[in-house]
Amino acid sequence: MGLVLKLPVADRRAVTLEVGIQNSGLGLVILFTFFPEAGGMMLITAFWGVWHLVSGLTLSQIWARIPYE
Repeated sequence: MGLVLKLPVADRRAVTLEVGIQNSGLGLVILFTFFPEAGGMMLITAFWGVWHLVSGLTLSQIWARIPYE
């Protein structure tokens, strides 16, 4: 979407990381609010949230070494 909107590279990178992390948090909030008995779904969503943190940190480290266009 950042490419379609012709955002600068820094803004595209920020949007990429922000959307991923917010979606993980939103998933947990929805599950705790509407499906408190669904432990399996919470576990998967929590794992996915941890994955977003790990992959986001990795991606940010890679991007830190690649200069903007």
